Amino acid sequence: MSFKSKLFTLIILGFLNIYFGVSTIAGGEITKLLSIEISELSEQWLTVQIKGTGPIQHLKAVTYKKPKGELSLYVDMPNTHNYINRGRSVEVTPVKPPGLSVDLPVIKVNLAQFRLYPPISRVVFLLKKPVDPIIKTEGNSLLFKFPLSPQTKSGELPPSEEKPAIITQVKAIFEPRETKLCVLSDRELNFKQVLSKPLPPEGGMGVVLEIDFVNASTDLPENIPVKRGGIIKRITLKKTSPTSCKMRVYLTDQVFYNIKNYDGELQLIFENPVLERLVTIKSDNEELSKLFLILFKQYGANIIVDKDIDVTQKVTFNLENVPLKVALDEIMGSLGYGYKKINGNIIKIAPADKLKPPSVPITRPKQPERLETISFTLRYAPVSKVKEILQPLISQNGKIIGDERTKSIIIMDTPETLAFLREILDETIKKLDVEIPEEKPPEPSLLPKVIKQVIRLNYADPEKLKAILMPLLSQDGKIETIEETASPKSGGGFEGIDLGTGVGRGGYLVVTDTPETVAQIEREIRKLDVPIPQVEIEAYVVETILSGELETGFDWAFSYAKNKTEISVDALGTEKGAGTLRLRYGNLSPKEFTAVLKALSNRSDTDVLASPKITVLENQQAKFHSGEQVGFSKITIQEGIQTVETIFKDVGIVLTVSPQVKEDGMISLLINVRVSSLGEATPTGEPTISNREAQTQVLVRDGDTVVIGGLSSNTSVKTVNKIPLLGDIPLLGRLFRWSKESKKKTDVTIFITPCIVKI
Repeated sequence: MSFKSKLFTLIILGFLNIYFGVSTIAGGEITKLLSIEISELSEQWLTVQIKGTGPIQHLKAVTYKKPKGELSLYVDMPNTHNYINRGRSVEVTPVKPPGLSVDLPVIKVNLAQFRLYPPISRVVFLLKKPVDPIIKTEGNSLLFKFPLSPQTKSGELPPSEEKPAIITQVKAIFEPRETKLCVLSDRELNFKQVLSKPLPPEGGMGVVLEIDFVNASTDLPENIPVKRGGIIKRITLKKTSPTSCKMRVYLTDQVFYNIKNYDGELQLIFENPVLERLVTIKSDNEELSKLFLILFKQYGANIIVDKDIDVTQKVTFNLENVPLKVALDEIMGSLGYGYKKINGNIIKIAPADKLKPPSVPITRPKQPERLETISFTLRYAPVSKVKEILQPLISQNGKIIGDERTKSIIIMDTPETLAFLREILDETIKKLDVEIPEEKPPEPSLLPKVIKQVIRLNYADPEKLKAILMPLLSQDGKIETIEETASPKSGGGFEGIDLGTGVGRGGYLVVTDTPETVAQIEREIRKLDVPIPQVEIEAYVVETILSGELETGFDWAFSYAKNKTEISVDALGTEKGAGTLRLRYGNLSPKEFTAVLKALSNRSDTDVLASPKITVLENQQAKFHSGEQVGFSKITIQEGIQTVETIFKDVGIVLTVSPQVKEDGMISLLINVRVSSLGEATPTGEPTISNREAQTQVLVRDGDTVVIGGLSSNTSVKTVNKIPLLGDIPLLGRLFRWSKESKKKTDVTIFITPCIVKI
């Protein structure tokens, strides 16, 4: 391929680069947006300024009206990345100072990264009324100038005469990874922000941050003392008028920062440069590699180690709360090593002699070659992009100068290079300088503000509550759960004790969403995160003997009698004329239960076997056992070895109750009753167990009593009495024998009274 063919291919790639906004030519850089500010607010103009690392391109301004009637204007800036506040969306609100009688057309300004590839940033102006700003570039800044007009609205109140806020204290708080500058006042401060700008060379302090406080005053001295060194070197606070102040913060370097304005406190939070961060580290004869790992993990220092560094060397030191540069000076200096900050948070560790700048040999300057100049003007193509395409064609001594304002390009180079350029320049510019159809971007929306809120739960299960609250989240919202444990051990229990689940240990919910959604979720949590209800279970286990006797033969000493027993009790102490009250299986009111219990206590054939009382949480199980444990032998034969194991089983009355509180004072009870007794022995001598069991689920009102009956059993006992010798005579002996058979029937009735415990 000939040189001209290669050159033509390079030019076509450059043209595609201009059209699609992708840097393909060596040396092309994406402009980084560093700040946005209200740079002017006067009777005539409201000026919003965006600063970058290079010239900022922009497309045509687009005005649109949202469905709710809100009016907005946006401008896209291709080939730019938003670096303000670590790339997050940033808002600026124009604040009109007292005494300025103009109507501000701009309510709010929002700057965000609209697209990452190709990179496009977007600035959106929320407007009160239609207005066309003047958009122009000045060096590395893009200016939006909105013309202002005096207020003519009828009924307009005079300028506010509110008493100025008083700034009472300014203090700097130094922390390991950041520095906080706190401005305290008697109420919230209004300010106009001017982002950091470089100081003149004689200043020797890097950059300065200026903040103009509107409707504020102070009696503090002009120079605010700074107790220790760091990113902040000096602070001044000066009263510029009776109702305004200006604060200047002198910084050692251009750093990221954030502003938080509370009621009575304004915070500026600066990220400390890596070498200014305070470190607390110690080593007791440990390898150097471990030090580098700690600096990376705990303090964010990215370290590159030269191949000549022995990272297995062992060092001993103890440093507390010192800047990282001081720690590296002492540790690396003692080993004959040095360090150098390369870029951002990257630090290179190498032998000290390698870090010394190389000596520059003294040479006589060459006689500069004679340069000539050609120039041309563009109509459509961006000046910066055409410069990038033509730069590889310029000789080492050549230079290209571009002016975005006049869209002119000037090339200065040797006569030989310019002669070559003249042959291809006309055709190249003809292909590059064409009108590009504007692609209208989709209608944007102002990015919603997102906050993160940690909400403590006292009783509710975090996972269950998360499932309930998930439908309330917006599209990008999320909820994270943190369960609260009773000890560091897994499972949330103490050693040897299992706390179980559902006992209301609570935890935390981390909600990330818009402020409105987070506030709504907090209101719902206050309704749902309530103490778990407790229920007091009181039970009475009553046994009634229903006996009948069948007698045969002759009783020489006793007369025959037959007793009858009814399943009834006398309602003593109740209303007049109540008579006999028969037991019913179901619910009893407190009045009915009191009458039944009093009547049963007066009967000789009725016995209260147990009357336990216990309090239990909702949905948990309360268990009563009245009786004993009986052992049974379990024989196991394995590999010819016989093993006998004793297993114990509960015999008596076992009652389990699980309550659940409903609305209107109702309680749902899951009840299981088992009444067991020992039966006849097996041929091997093992005892048997006779069981009477009932299970039900009922709904009962708070304080009422549930009656469960029908747990009956029958026993039969035969007794034989005879006259000695005569009673054993065959046939005739019947006249001298007397037999009695007793049949005993018992019925167990259980009364269960649940009461909701009032907390």
